[in-house]
Amino acid sequence: MNRFFLIIVIVFSVANSVTSQELSSDIWHEGTIVLKTNDTLRGAVKYNIEENILQYRYSNKMITLSPNKIISFYFYDELIKANRYFRSFEYSPYSSYKPEMFFEVLVVGNLSLLAREYISYETRMINDPFLTNDPYYNMYANSASNYVTRRVINYHFYFFNHNSKSQNVILYKEKKKDLFRLMNDKQDEIKQFIKDKKILYNTRRGLSVITEYYNSLK
Repeated sequence: MNRFFLIIVIVFSVANSVTSQELSSDIWHEGTIVLKTNDTLRGAVKYNIEENILQYRYSNKMITLSPNKIISFYFYDELIKANRYFRSFEYSPYSSYKPEMFFEVLVVGNLSLLAREYISYETRMINDPFLTNDPYYNMYANSASNYVTRRVINYHFYFFNHNSKSQNVILYKEKKKDLFRLMNDKQDEIKQFIKDKKILYNTRRGLSVITEYYNSLK
C-alpha cells in the first residue's frame, strides 16, 4: 500500500514539474491579418491552432477571431526565426459539413503542404551528472526530482491540390504509399529523390523538401 502511494506521489510530482519553456503559441507576434471583407489588420497576434482561434491586440483592445472571419494571417516568429503563414480552409474527416479551420502553409504550389500543430507532454529522466552539483545524485535515481516534463510541438500534415476538382484538404497519414498516391503522376521521380537524398517523409522539413521538389517537376 505504501509502495502504491509512493508511485502516485512520484507521478503527481512529475506531472506538476513541467518546464517553463515558451512555445510560439504562448507569445504575441507582430503580424498581419487579411479578413474576408478584404480589410487588413496589423498589430500583435497570438494564435491557438488547437482551439482554432486568433487573438488580435491593438491599442488597449483585444478581439478574438475565428477562421470564418479570416482569409489568412502571417507573422515573423522570433522564437524559431522564420516567417509563418496561415490560411483558413474547410475541413472535416468525419462528415460532409466542413467547418473552417486554421492551417499553417508550409509549401505553396500546385500541391500545397499544410500543417496543424498540437502540444503533447514528454517526460524524461535527467541522467546527466553534469546537470547537477549534488554529489549524491545517483542515490536518488527513482526520485521524481530527477525527471523533467516539457511541452512538445507535434504536427498533423495535410495536402491541398489546387488542380483537383474536389478542392479538398487531405490528411496525410505519414505513410509512404499515401505520399506516392498523392504524387502519382511523378511517383518514380519522387521515389528516386527520397532514396538518393535520404529524406524523411514524415517530418516537417522532409515533407517540405519533397513537396517543393514535386512542384518543381510540374
